[in-house]
Amino acid sequence: MTNTNYNIAIIGQTGVGKSSLINYLFGSEVAKSGIGRPVTTNGFHEINHKIKDMSVKIYDSWGLEVGKEEQWLKELNTELKKRGIDKPASDWFHSIFYCIAASGGRIQDADSKIVKKLIDENYKVSIVLTKADSLTEEEEAEFIQVIAHELGNNIAIIPVCSEHKKTRGGEIIPFGKEIVEKQSLIDLVDSLVLRIPLYCKQDIFIFYIQWLIFLLIGNTMKNTMLRKGLTIF
Repeated sequence: MTNTNYNIAIIGQTGVGKSSLINYLFGSEVAKSGIGRPVTTNGFHEINHKIKDMSVKIYDSWGLEVGKEEQWLKELNTELKKRGIDKPASDWFHSIFYCIAASGGRIQDADSKIVKKLIDENYKVSIVLTKADSLTEEEEAEFIQVIAHELGNNIAIIPVCSEHKKTRGGEIIPFGKEIVEKQSLIDLVDSLVLRIPLYCKQDIFIFYIQWLIFLLIGNTMKNTMLRKGLTIF
């Protein structure tokens, strides 16, 4: 898949660990990380990377902040217009990983609203449950059920710990990278299967309108236009 662009968007609220996730997944300090404060300026910021022989563009989003949902959604809509089904497939977001902090213990209304919006607009969304080391296995299973109930059982939910930690209770080793990588490839295929038929329908629709107009104006007018080298489209 050399010279093929694969676009991944990392989205979520401020402080959920988006930048730490990016650094963990791609093995280097490709994104700035902070503690509970915005470290990415407004908008979506492109990071070029490679997974094996595949060129990857990671889009690190400005974290959604309390009281700034309207502004954040406006910027999201602006970005999504660049990624619409009417655009080339190379411009699409092929995977969107929406980050929710396990330590928060619940899915917030803003999270649910954004994820549902993305799904409605035919994006392939997977949930990354960041800071999953903060939960017991029972708590994790329960939280996953809550998210699935809110967003649907078909959405992938992946618990991840992005940082190596030493605590009083022992050492915490990062986990979840392999599952996220596997899901990203699944998302790539699914996004193409989901969107390409809709993309093709637009071309078919345009062809149909052209055919219909020629049919309505009649053969005489059509032949006159063709002889003069004129065209409608």
